[in-house]
Amino acid sequence: MATTGTSTYAVTANHIITVINIIFNEQANAGEDINLYMNDGSNNIQLIQSQSLPAYGTFVWNDRLVLTGGDKLIINAGSSANIDAICNYIDQDWS
Repeated sequence: MATTGTSTYAVTANHIITVINIIFNEQANAGEDINLYMNDGSNNIQLIQSQSLPAYGTFVWNDRLVLTGGDKLIINAGSSANIDAICNYIDQDWS
């Protein structure tokens, strides 16, 4: 499975990220299923499971999500998937 959201993308200490929405768009004229997880450092918490994304289609996830230091947002789909994901968020920093 192709993934994004490795430890490189972990929320840094003293930050709260409030995810407003995520827009997914399929770019290769091939329907895909997408999955969305939040990892809290030891557990993958599944938020979306096998959401169908039609060829050249768009899916908007509008549920709010709060991420704190060390959390990761992980998106995955098939290994040949060509999907853009745009995340709109608010970053609160108190460092």
